[in-house]
Amino acid sequence: MTYSITRRNVVLRRLRSGCAAAKRLGRFALLRSLLFPAIFAGTSWVAAAPPPRVDARLVCEVTAITPGEAFWVALRLQTSEDAHVYWVNPGDAGMAVSIEWKLPARFEAGDIVWPAPARFSTGGIVSFGFSGDVWLLVPITPPADLTAGAPVRLEAQAHWLACRDVCVPGEARISVDVAVEPGGRRDPEWAPEFDQARRRLPAAMPAEWKARFTDGESLTLTLTSPSSGAWAGAKPFYYPFDEGVIEASAAQESRIIGNSLTLTLKKSKYRSNAVTALDGVLALDSSEAAPGPLRAFLVKPTLQRKE
Repeated sequence: MTYSITRRNVVLRRLRSGCAAAKRLGRFALLRSLLFPAIFAGTSWVAAAPPPRVDARLVCEVTAITPGEAFWVALRLQTSEDAHVYWVNPGDAGMAVSIEWKLPARFEAGDIVWPAPARFSTGGIVSFGFSGDVWLLVPITPPADLTAGAPVRLEAQAHWLACRDVCVPGEARISVDVAVEPGGRRDPEWAPEFDQARRRLPAAMPAEWKARFTDGESLTLTLTSPSSGAWAGAKPFYYPFDEGVIEASAAQESRIIGNSLTLTLKKSKYRSNAVTALDGVLALDSSEAAPGPLRAFLVKPTLQRKE
């Protein structure tokens, strides 16, 4: 099922709302069969170009797991050329990648640890996401009294929306079998890929930096470093974790005064209430359609209330 980029902003806002409700009911299949025809009514359908393709795989970092010790797995998504999937905040339009787990008893899966995203612009609509070989890391903790011996199977249902000039919703049931042995070790085949995936993660903001924001007609984010050299050559862009906070397609005005970097962010036209949190990722080397920023930091700014 494909649909054109025309009217995608309206269509996908409805899609995200519908998907959130469907996930609460645990009925993604029902959503796909019933909701999609309704929300896409009147949308121009595209058959000329091949639709975006995504290959999904579940990969484990270790060849064997140790009872009680957390380990890492990755949802690996390989997109077709020029296609992209979406970050936790998809931007002006889109639907974030999600995972539903089916794990052995008392295994616990953490949240996706998101890489720093890139920007994708189509027809004036700007989205946040990833393209190419995408690795989404997730920690899993087995029970401490897990018995060594027979391997365990980790299963997941992955959901995504892949877009280019057309968009295609996708899902895949994927699994991986892992041995249970004391002293589990890293898999030499996949260890370099996991190392590379971790290099794409935003770093913790340096302890000496200070971050604050104000909420008015626009949002003003200010970061202060002991040295102005922290912002040298920066092409900053800020990605809030929460969607519906900023207009992703709006330019972010930046200025450096002394040791401070200030970004002015246009508030979303759909936002009616005050912004009380602006946690996100600050990319200092950011551009559209890039593989991802080279310098990116997790930022948790403090709300500075106006006098």
